[in-house]
Amino acid sequence: MPSDNPTPVAPTYNQLIEAVRTLTERLQILENVSLTQQAQSPQLTIPNVVPSAVPPIDYRILPDVGTSIWSFTGHESNSQAEDWINSVDGLAQVNQWPLRHRLQYVRSHISQAARSWFLLEEFKDWDTFVQSFKTTFVRALRKADLWRELESRTQKPNEPTIDYFYAKLGLCRSLDLPFTDTREYVIEGLRSQPLTDWVYGRTHSNRDDLLSDIRDWERMRAKRKEKFESAGPMFPKLRKQKSTTEQPSAKSISVAPTVPPKVTSDTIAGSSKSEREPKTDVSSNRPTIYCFNCRGTGHISHDCPKPRRPMKCSNCSRTRFEGCVGQCDTGGRVGRTHVARSATYKLLKTSG
Repeated sequence: MPSDNPTPVAPTYNQLIEAVRTLTERLQILENVSLTQQAQSPQLTIPNVVPSAVPPIDYRILPDVGTSIWSFTGHESNSQAEDWINSVDGLAQVNQWPLRHRLQYVRSHISQAARSWFLLEEFKDWDTFVQSFKTTFVRALRKADLWRELESRTQKPNEPTIDYFYAKLGLCRSLDLPFTDTREYVIEGLRSQPLTDWVYGRTHSNRDDLLSDIRDWERMRAKRKEKFESAGPMFPKLRKQKSTTEQPSAKSISVAPTVPPKVTSDTIAGSSKSEREPKTDVSSNRPTIYCFNCRGTGHISHDCPKPRRPMKCSNCSRTRFEGCVGQCDTGGRVGRTHVARSATYKLLKTSG
């Protein structure tokens, strides 16, 4: 029984080529018809459609609002007050704070006179607050005040040079000084004399060249200080050694220390009976003084603290003899000791 569905037969190669050619001709006819219709129809203006811009991603960095702005008291200078209000305004603009947040932030960062001023005023918008703040605390300085401040501004002890440099540069800029005058004022306010001499001899065309020379000098000074001061100074040591070697060449004078005499009971008892022995300055250039009473040196018999020795005849050497001329029974000439009015000096004179 034959099947109802005929068996498909594949076309031949020539049949395929003929089919492709027929389709190509039909497509060509359709394209020509479409071009003819476009040429005959009126031109329609199609508006330019701009695609909607994609909103950019807003990146924000949360600042440390507690420490980023210092507390304003109202006692600051004009430049400090202007810097403070510009810092607060910039922080508020970046973070897009509303008005109440801005005023609350300002209130938490003011004190003393500035806080009293803030409580007395009413601010409807932020621009009014900024303008009122500048009118009150950022006053226009007179030229005379600026000149006095410029003349008195010098580098303070232990102040970094770069801090002084930009502070002095700001004062010169407020007076609209040219660079040549600015250079003079900056150099004359430097604390280091070697730095002043070296920088003044250099040639500078702008402030960057001036600052570069200052920083180079400080860098070289720090390197030399690190290398040479770590080993210690050499010249003071040599000078000290020289002074110590020259000391033995000088004439040494040995001075015996004065030792107080030992106090005993005998000394105390003897001091009540006799006078205190005077201090004598015995010089090597003077002749030695002898005492004929105690045979000691340094005093004479008149000042001798010891008991008097009995008088003795210089002719017969007898004691307890009341000396007078003619009483010595030994004959011959009598010595001058018997007739001397004072026993201070004993002149021994033998008979001729």
